[in-house]
Amino acid sequence: MSKVLIDGFNLALRHGTGIQTYGMTLLRTLVEMGHSTAVLYDRPSVYKETGLDEVSFWDRAEESELPRRKFLLSAARGAAGIDRLQRIEFSDRVIRPPKIPFTEVYNRPRAFQTSIALFRKTGLLSRFRAPRKPAVWHATYPLPVRVRGVPTVTTIHDLIPLKLPYTTLDDKRYFYRIVKRALRDSTRIAAVSECTKRDILSFFDVDPDRIVVTHQAFLETPDSPDLVPEDRFLKLHGLDPGSFILFVGNIEPKKNVGRVLKAYAALDTELPLVIVGRKAWLSDDELGPGLRQLGWREKTQLRMLDYVTRRELDILYRNARLFVFPSLYEGFGLPPLEAMKHGCPVITSSTSSLPEVCGDAAVYVDPRSQKEIRGAMERLLEDDELCRDLSGRGREQAKKFSAENYAKRLAVLYEGLI
Repeated sequence: MSKVLIDGFNLALRHGTGIQTYGMTLLRTLVEMGHSTAVLYDRPSVYKETGLDEVSFWDRAEESELPRRKFLLSAARGAAGIDRLQRIEFSDRVIRPPKIPFTEVYNRPRAFQTSIALFRKTGLLSRFRAPRKPAVWHATYPLPVRVRGVPTVTTIHDLIPLKLPYTTLDDKRYFYRIVKRALRDSTRIAAVSECTKRDILSFFDVDPDRIVVTHQAFLETPDSPDLVPEDRFLKLHGLDPGSFILFVGNIEPKKNVGRVLKAYAALDTELPLVIVGRKAWLSDDELGPGLRQLGWREKTQLRMLDYVTRRELDILYRNARLFVFPSLYEGFGLPPLEAMKHGCPVITSSTSSLPEVCGDAAVYVDPRSQKEIRGAMERLLEDDELCRDLSGRGREQAKKFSAENYAKRLAVLYEGLI
Protein backbone atom coordinates (compact mmCIF):
# COMPACT_ATOMS: atom_id res chain seq x y z
CA MET A 1 0.00 0.00 0.00
CA SER A 2 1.65 3.22 -1.20
CA LYS A 3 1.38 6.52 0.61
CA VAL A 4 0.41 9.73 -1.17
CA LEU A 5 1.16 13.01 0.60
CA ILE A 6 -1.04 15.92 -0.46
CA ASP A 7 -1.03 19.55 0.62
CA GLY A 8 -3.53 20.94 3.10
CA PHE A 9 -3.27 24.43 1.58
CA ASN A 10 -6.98 24.55 0.72
CA LEU A 11 -8.20 21.74 2.98
CA ALA A 12 -7.56 23.98 5.98
CA LEU A 13 -10.08 26.61 4.88
CA ARG A 14 -13.12 26.99 7.12
CA HIS A 15 -15.59 27.14 4.24
CA GLY A 16 -15.47 25.07 1.12
CA THR A 17 -13.87 26.08 -2.17
CA GLY A 18 -13.69 24.23 -5.44
CA ILE A 19 -10.07 23.25 -4.80
CA GLN A 20 -10.92 22.16 -1.26
CA THR A 21 -13.62 19.89 -2.69
CA TYR A 22 -11.06 18.58 -5.18
CA GLY A 23 -8.64 17.73 -2.35
CA MET A 24 -11.35 15.99 -0.32
CA THR A 25 -12.44 13.94 -3.33
CA LEU A 26 -8.83 13.02 -4.11
CA LEU A 27 -8.20 11.84 -0.54
CA ARG A 28 -11.37 9.77 -0.36
CA THR A 29 -10.74 8.17 -3.73
CA LEU A 30 -7.16 7.28 -2.83
CA VAL A 31 -8.39 5.57 0.34
CA GLU A 32 -10.98 3.62 -1.68
CA MET A 33 -8.18 2.60 -4.07
CA GLY A 34 -6.31 1.07 -1.13
CA HIS A 35 -3.59 3.70 -0.70
CA SER A 36 -2.63 5.35 2.55
CA THR A 37 -2.84 9.12 2.65
CA ALA A 38 -1.03 11.88 4.46
CA VAL A 39 -1.69 15.61 4.52
CA LEU A 40 0.82 18.43 4.97
CA TYR A 41 -0.54 21.41 6.89
CA ASP A 42 1.06 24.68 7.91
CA ARG A 43 -0.79 25.30 11.17
CA PRO A 44 0.95 27.61 13.68
CA SER A 45 1.55 24.95 16.40
CA VAL A 46 3.23 27.50 18.64
CA TYR A 47 2.37 26.09 22.07
CA LYS A 48 5.50 25.65 24.14
CA GLU A 49 4.15 23.11 26.63
CA THR A 50 4.99 19.48 25.94
CA GLY A 51 2.04 17.24 25.18
CA LEU A 52 0.05 20.00 23.49
CA ASP A 53 1.12 19.37 19.89
CA GLU A 54 -2.19 17.72 19.07
CA VAL A 55 -4.24 20.42 20.83
CA SER A 56 -2.25 23.16 19.13
CA PHE A 57 -2.70 21.56 15.71
CA TRP A 58 -6.50 21.59 15.93
CA ASP A 59 -6.75 24.98 17.66
CA ARG A 60 -8.19 27.37 15.07
CA ALA A 61 -8.01 30.24 17.55
CA GLU A 62 -4.21 30.20 17.37
CA GLU A 63 -3.57 32.39 14.33
CA SER A 64 -0.66 34.53 15.48
CA GLU A 65 1.85 35.76 12.93
CA LEU A 66 5.44 34.66 13.00
CA PRO A 67 7.90 37.45 13.84
CA ARG A 68 9.61 38.67 10.66
CA ARG A 69 13.01 37.27 11.64
CA LYS A 70 11.59 33.80 12.34
CA PHE A 71 9.50 34.02 9.17
CA LEU A 72 12.57 34.66 7.00
CA LEU A 73 14.65 32.05 8.85
CA SER A 74 11.95 29.44 8.34
CA ALA A 75 11.82 30.23 4.62
CA ALA A 76 15.60 30.04 4.31
CA ARG A 77 15.74 26.68 6.09
CA GLY A 78 13.13 25.29 3.71
CA ALA A 79 15.05 26.54 0.69
CA ALA A 80 18.19 24.88 1.99
CA GLY A 81 16.36 21.57 2.30
CA ILE A 82 17.12 21.18 6.01
CA ASP A 83 13.61 21.66 7.33
CA ARG A 84 11.98 18.48 8.59
CA LEU A 85 8.24 18.11 8.72
CA GLN A 86 6.72 17.34 12.09
CA ARG A 87 4.57 14.22 12.28
CA ILE A 88 1.52 14.95 14.44
CA GLU A 89 0.72 12.10 16.80
CA PHE A 90 -3.00 11.67 17.41
CA SER A 91 -4.56 10.16 20.50
CA ASP A 92 -8.04 9.44 21.82
CA ARG A 93 -7.78 12.40 24.21
CA VAL A 94 -8.55 15.01 21.55
CA ILE A 95 -11.66 14.59 19.42
CA ARG A 96 -10.62 15.56 15.90
CA PRO A 97 -12.89 16.62 13.04
CA PRO A 98 -14.05 13.51 11.13
CA LYS A 99 -14.19 15.26 7.78
CA ILE A 100 -10.79 14.53 6.23
CA PRO A 101 -9.68 10.92 5.62
CA PHE A 102 -5.95 10.56 6.22
CA THR A 103 -3.54 8.06 7.71
CA GLU A 104 -0.93 10.58 8.80
CA VAL A 105 -0.59 14.31 9.23
CA TYR A 106 2.57 16.36 8.89
CA ASN A 107 2.89 19.96 9.92
CA ARG A 108 5.35 22.77 9.41
CA PRO A 109 4.28 26.13 10.86
CA ARG A 110 3.57 28.62 8.06
CA ALA A 111 5.15 26.29 5.49
CA PHE A 112 3.03 27.52 2.59
CA GLN A 113 3.07 31.16 3.63
CA THR A 114 6.85 31.27 3.98
CA SER A 115 7.44 29.22 0.83
CA ILE A 116 5.28 31.51 -1.29
CA ALA A 117 7.03 34.57 0.14
CA LEU A 118 10.44 33.06 -0.60
CA PHE A 119 9.50 32.15 -4.17
CA ARG A 120 8.11 35.62 -4.83
CA LYS A 121 11.33 37.19 -3.58
CA THR A 122 13.99 34.81 -4.91
CA GLY A 123 12.41 32.22 -7.19
CA LEU A 124 13.65 29.48 -4.85
CA LEU A 125 11.59 26.48 -3.80
CA SER A 126 11.21 25.16 -0.27
CA ARG A 127 12.25 21.53 0.07
CA PHE A 128 11.18 19.58 3.14
CA ARG A 129 12.07 16.16 4.50
CA ALA A 130 9.26 13.86 5.62
CA PRO A 131 9.92 11.58 8.64
CA ARG A 132 8.25 8.75 6.73
CA LYS A 133 8.95 9.05 3.03
CA PRO A 134 5.80 8.98 0.86
CA ALA A 135 5.66 7.52 -2.64
CA VAL A 136 4.32 10.75 -4.15
CA TRP A 137 3.96 14.40 -3.18
CA HIS A 138 0.75 15.64 -4.82
CA ALA A 139 0.22 19.40 -4.79
CA THR A 140 -3.48 20.05 -5.43
CA TYR A 141 -2.55 23.57 -6.56
CA PRO A 142 0.77 24.91 -7.92
CA LEU A 143 2.92 25.53 -4.84
CA PRO A 144 6.64 26.31 -4.41
CA VAL A 145 6.99 23.30 -2.08
CA ARG A 146 8.76 20.01 -2.74
CA VAL A 147 9.50 16.93 -0.63
CA ARG A 148 13.08 15.66 -0.77
CA GLY A 149 13.58 12.48 -2.79
CA VAL A 150 9.90 12.17 -3.73
CA PRO A 151 8.35 12.62 -7.20
CA THR A 152 5.95 15.55 -7.51
CA VAL A 153 2.51 15.52 -9.09
CA THR A 154 0.80 18.90 -9.49
CA THR A 155 -2.82 19.58 -10.32
CA ILE A 156 -3.58 22.58 -12.51
CA HIS A 157 -7.23 23.55 -12.40
CA ASP A 158 -7.31 26.43 -14.84
CA LEU A 159 -5.32 29.31 -16.29
CA ILE A 160 -8.04 31.92 -15.77
CA PRO A 161 -5.58 34.56 -14.43
CA LEU A 162 -3.84 34.33 -17.82
CA LYS A 163 -6.88 33.67 -20.05
CA LEU A 164 -9.12 36.33 -18.48
CA PRO A 165 -6.72 38.55 -16.49
CA TYR A 166 -9.35 41.25 -15.96
CA THR A 167 -11.61 38.88 -13.98
CA THR A 168 -9.29 38.04 -11.06
CA LEU A 169 -7.11 39.75 -8.47
CA ASP A 170 -4.31 37.19 -8.78
CA ASP A 171 -0.74 38.40 -9.12
CA LYS A 172 -0.40 37.41 -12.77
CA ARG A 173 3.41 37.42 -12.80
CA TYR A 174 3.58 35.14 -9.76
CA PHE A 175 0.90 32.85 -11.18
CA TYR A 176 2.74 32.49 -14.48
CA ARG A 177 6.06 31.79 -12.75
CA ILE A 178 4.68 29.22 -10.29
CA VAL A 179 2.78 27.32 -12.99
CA LYS A 180 5.84 27.35 -15.26
CA ARG A 181 7.99 25.99 -12.42
CA ALA A 182 5.41 23.31 -11.58
CA LEU A 183 5.36 22.20 -15.21
CA ARG A 184 9.14 22.02 -15.24
CA ASP A 185 9.63 20.13 -11.98
CA SER A 186 6.64 17.81 -11.75
CA THR A 187 6.93 14.23 -12.91
CA ARG A 188 3.25 14.35 -13.88
CA ILE A 189 0.68 17.11 -14.29
CA ALA A 190 -2.98 16.47 -13.54
CA ALA A 191 -5.29 18.63 -15.64
CA VAL A 192 -8.92 18.68 -14.57
CA SER A 193 -10.19 18.89 -18.16
CA GLU A 194 -9.12 18.67 -21.78
CA CYS A 195 -9.80 22.41 -21.89
CA THR A 196 -7.22 23.05 -19.17
CA LYS A 197 -4.71 20.81 -20.93
CA ARG A 198 -5.17 22.78 -24.17
CA ASP A 199 -4.70 26.04 -22.29
CA ILE A 200 -1.49 24.76 -20.67
CA LEU A 201 -0.09 23.77 -24.05
CA SER A 202 -1.01 27.14 -25.54
CA PHE A 203 0.84 29.11 -22.85
CA PHE A 204 3.78 26.84 -21.99
CA ASP A 205 6.31 24.63 -23.75
CA VAL A 206 5.68 21.26 -22.12
CA ASP A 207 5.52 17.64 -23.26
CA PRO A 208 1.80 16.85 -23.62
CA ASP A 209 2.44 13.23 -22.60
CA ARG A 210 3.27 14.43 -19.08
CA ILE A 211 -0.21 15.94 -18.71
CA VAL A 212 -2.93 13.50 -17.66
CA VAL A 213 -6.56 14.62 -17.80
CA THR A 214 -8.19 13.24 -14.66
CA HIS A 215 -11.42 15.28 -14.63
CA GLN A 216 -13.13 15.40 -11.24
CA ALA A 217 -15.76 13.38 -9.44
CA PHE A 218 -18.65 14.50 -7.28
CA LEU A 219 -18.74 13.83 -3.54
CA GLU A 220 -21.54 11.66 -2.23
CA THR A 221 -23.17 13.22 0.84
CA PRO A 222 -24.19 10.71 3.52
CA ASP A 223 -27.55 11.30 5.16
CA SER A 224 -27.60 12.11 8.85
CA PRO A 225 -30.62 12.11 11.18
CA ASP A 226 -29.09 15.08 13.02
CA LEU A 227 -29.38 17.42 10.03
CA VAL A 228 -32.27 19.73 9.20
CA PRO A 229 -35.05 17.87 7.30
CA GLU A 230 -35.41 18.81 3.64
CA ASP A 231 -38.91 20.30 3.91
CA ARG A 232 -37.95 22.40 6.92
CA PHE A 233 -34.86 23.78 5.15
CA LEU A 234 -36.92 24.81 2.11
CA LYS A 235 -39.63 26.36 4.28
CA LEU A 236 -36.99 28.28 6.24
CA HIS A 237 -36.02 30.09 3.03
CA GLY A 238 -39.54 30.45 1.65
CA LEU A 239 -39.02 27.92 -1.14
CA ASP A 240 -41.30 25.30 -2.66
CA PRO A 241 -40.05 22.14 -4.42
CA GLY A 242 -39.58 22.69 -8.16
CA SER A 243 -40.44 26.37 -7.88
CA PHE A 244 -37.19 28.34 -7.82
CA ILE A 245 -34.20 29.11 -10.04
CA LEU A 246 -30.75 28.28 -8.65
CA PHE A 247 -27.29 29.77 -9.17
CA VAL A 248 -24.20 28.54 -7.28
CA GLY A 249 -20.88 30.39 -7.31
CA ASN A 250 -18.97 33.22 -5.71
CA ILE A 251 -20.19 36.69 -6.58
CA GLU A 252 -17.34 37.93 -8.77
CA PRO A 253 -16.86 38.90 -12.43
CA LYS A 254 -15.77 35.51 -13.80
CA LYS A 255 -18.89 33.76 -12.47
CA ASN A 256 -21.12 36.18 -14.43
CA VAL A 257 -23.77 36.45 -11.73
CA GLY A 258 -24.44 40.06 -12.77
CA ARG A 259 -25.86 38.96 -16.14
CA VAL A 260 -27.83 36.19 -14.43
CA LEU A 261 -29.48 38.73 -12.14
CA LYS A 262 -30.29 41.14 -14.98
CA ALA A 263 -31.66 38.32 -17.14
CA TYR A 264 -33.81 37.14 -14.24
CA ALA A 265 -35.08 40.67 -13.57
CA ALA A 266 -36.30 40.80 -17.18
CA LEU A 267 -38.32 37.59 -16.77
CA ASP A 268 -42.05 37.59 -16.20
CA THR A 269 -42.01 35.10 -13.32
CA GLU A 270 -42.80 34.94 -9.63
CA LEU A 271 -40.39 32.05 -9.03
CA PRO A 272 -37.58 33.13 -6.67
CA LEU A 273 -33.93 33.27 -7.71
CA VAL A 274 -31.62 31.62 -5.18
CA ILE A 275 -27.97 32.71 -5.31
CA VAL A 276 -25.62 30.55 -3.24
CA GLY A 277 -22.18 32.12 -2.91
CA ARG A 278 -20.07 34.52 -0.95
CA LYS A 279 -19.39 38.06 -2.01
CA ALA A 280 -15.95 38.37 -3.56
CA TRP A 281 -14.05 40.89 -5.70
CA LEU A 282 -16.30 43.53 -7.31
CA SER A 283 -19.42 41.86 -5.92
CA ASP A 284 -21.23 45.19 -5.55
CA ASP A 285 -20.49 46.03 -9.18
CA GLU A 286 -21.80 42.61 -10.21
CA LEU A 287 -25.02 42.86 -8.23
CA GLY A 288 -25.82 46.57 -8.41
CA PRO A 289 -27.36 46.93 -11.90
CA GLY A 290 -29.45 43.77 -11.53
CA LEU A 291 -30.73 44.77 -8.11
CA ARG A 292 -31.76 48.16 -9.41
CA GLN A 293 -33.53 46.50 -12.34
CA LEU A 294 -35.26 44.05 -9.99
CA GLY A 295 -36.54 46.90 -7.81
CA TRP A 296 -39.21 46.00 -5.25
CA ARG A 297 -39.12 42.34 -6.34
CA GLU A 298 -35.74 41.97 -4.61
CA LYS A 299 -37.36 41.58 -1.18
CA THR A 300 -39.86 38.93 -2.24
CA GLN A 301 -38.11 37.02 -5.02
CA LEU A 302 -34.36 37.07 -4.33
CA ARG A 303 -32.70 34.69 -1.85
CA MET A 304 -28.99 35.24 -1.26
CA LEU A 305 -27.35 32.50 0.80
CA ASP A 306 -23.77 33.26 1.76
CA TYR A 307 -22.91 29.69 2.75
CA VAL A 308 -24.78 26.40 2.99
CA THR A 309 -23.64 22.95 4.07
CA ARG A 310 -22.95 20.22 1.56
CA ARG A 311 -26.27 18.53 2.34
CA GLU A 312 -28.22 21.80 2.14
CA LEU A 313 -26.71 22.44 -1.29
CA ASP A 314 -27.86 18.99 -2.39
CA ILE A 315 -31.38 19.86 -1.20
CA LEU A 316 -31.33 22.98 -3.37
CA TYR A 317 -30.10 21.05 -6.42
CA ARG A 318 -32.81 18.41 -5.99
CA ASN A 319 -35.63 20.91 -5.66
CA ALA A 320 -34.74 23.68 -8.13
CA ARG A 321 -36.79 24.10 -11.31
CA LEU A 322 -33.56 24.84 -13.15
CA PHE A 323 -29.89 25.58 -12.53
CA VAL A 324 -28.28 28.50 -14.36
CA PHE A 325 -24.47 28.73 -14.60
CA PRO A 326 -23.27 30.96 -17.48
CA SER A 327 -19.71 31.31 -16.15
CA LEU A 328 -17.27 33.22 -18.34
CA TYR A 329 -14.66 30.48 -17.97
CA GLU A 330 -14.19 27.26 -16.01
CA GLY A 331 -11.32 24.83 -15.73
CA PHE A 332 -13.84 22.12 -14.95
CA GLY A 333 -17.18 23.38 -13.67
CA LEU A 334 -18.28 21.25 -10.72
CA PRO A 335 -21.63 22.97 -9.92
CA PRO A 336 -23.38 21.97 -13.19
CA LEU A 337 -22.13 18.41 -12.71
CA GLU A 338 -23.58 18.37 -9.20
CA ALA A 339 -26.87 19.75 -10.52
CA MET A 340 -27.04 17.06 -13.21
CA LYS A 341 -26.35 14.35 -10.66
CA HIS A 342 -29.51 15.43 -8.84
CA GLY A 343 -31.57 15.62 -12.03
CA CYS A 344 -31.76 19.41 -12.11
CA PRO A 345 -32.02 20.87 -15.66
CA VAL A 346 -28.91 22.92 -16.47
CA ILE A 347 -28.30 26.12 -18.42
CA THR A 348 -24.60 26.80 -18.88
CA SER A 349 -21.98 28.43 -21.11
CA SER A 350 -20.96 27.16 -24.52
CA THR A 351 -17.34 28.02 -23.68
CA SER A 352 -14.28 26.58 -21.90
CA SER A 353 -14.70 23.17 -20.24
CA LEU A 354 -18.45 23.32 -19.70
CA PRO A 355 -19.53 21.50 -22.91
CA GLU A 356 -16.93 18.85 -22.03
CA VAL A 357 -18.54 18.34 -18.62
CA CYS A 358 -22.21 18.68 -19.57
CA GLY A 359 -22.23 16.92 -22.95
CA ASP A 360 -25.69 16.84 -24.53
CA ALA A 361 -27.42 17.28 -21.17
CA ALA A 362 -27.61 21.08 -20.96
CA VAL A 363 -28.98 24.15 -22.70
CA TYR A 364 -26.00 26.22 -23.85
CA VAL A 365 -25.79 30.00 -24.04
CA ASP A 366 -23.26 32.66 -24.93
CA PRO A 367 -22.25 33.80 -21.41
CA ARG A 368 -21.88 37.40 -22.60
CA SER A 369 -25.43 37.53 -23.95
CA GLN A 370 -27.99 38.54 -21.35
CA LYS A 371 -30.65 37.94 -24.00
CA GLU A 372 -29.60 34.30 -24.49
CA ILE A 373 -29.49 33.67 -20.74
CA ARG A 374 -32.97 35.11 -20.32
CA GLY A 375 -34.29 33.15 -23.30
CA ALA A 376 -32.92 29.87 -21.97
CA MET A 377 -34.53 30.44 -18.57
CA GLU A 378 -37.87 31.29 -20.20
CA ARG A 379 -37.66 28.14 -22.29
CA LEU A 380 -37.13 25.85 -19.29
CA LEU A 381 -39.76 27.61 -17.22
CA GLU A 382 -42.33 27.00 -19.97
CA ASP A 383 -41.32 23.55 -21.27
CA ASP A 384 -41.94 20.73 -18.77
CA GLU A 385 -41.06 18.04 -21.29
CA LEU A 386 -37.66 19.60 -22.03
CA CYS A 387 -36.96 19.80 -18.30
CA ARG A 388 -37.76 16.10 -17.87
CA ASP A 389 -35.54 15.24 -20.84
CA LEU A 390 -32.61 17.28 -19.49
CA SER A 391 -33.10 15.77 -16.04
CA GLY A 392 -32.73 12.23 -17.37
CA ARG A 393 -29.84 13.03 -19.68
CA GLY A 394 -28.12 14.93 -16.89
CA ARG A 395 -28.18 11.96 -14.55
CA GLU A 396 -26.65 9.78 -17.28
CA GLN A 397 -23.98 12.37 -18.09
CA ALA A 398 -23.04 12.67 -14.41
CA LYS A 399 -22.29 8.93 -14.25
CA LYS A 400 -19.28 9.54 -16.51
CA PHE A 401 -17.72 11.41 -13.57
CA SER A 402 -18.38 8.74 -10.94
CA ALA A 403 -15.87 7.87 -8.22
CA GLU A 404 -15.11 4.61 -10.04
CA ASN A 405 -14.20 6.37 -13.28
CA TYR A 406 -12.19 8.96 -11.37
CA ALA A 407 -10.20 6.18 -9.69
CA LYS A 408 -9.34 4.73 -13.11
CA ARG A 409 -8.02 8.10 -14.27
CA LEU A 410 -5.99 8.52 -11.08
CA ALA A 411 -4.44 5.10 -11.65
CA VAL A 412 -3.17 6.37 -15.01
CA LEU A 413 -1.85 9.55 -13.38
CA TYR A 414 0.14 7.63 -10.74
CA GLU A 415 1.24 4.78 -13.02
CA GLY A 416 4.86 3.89 -12.32
CA LEU A 417 4.97 6.20 -9.27
CA ILE A 418 3.02 4.18 -6.69
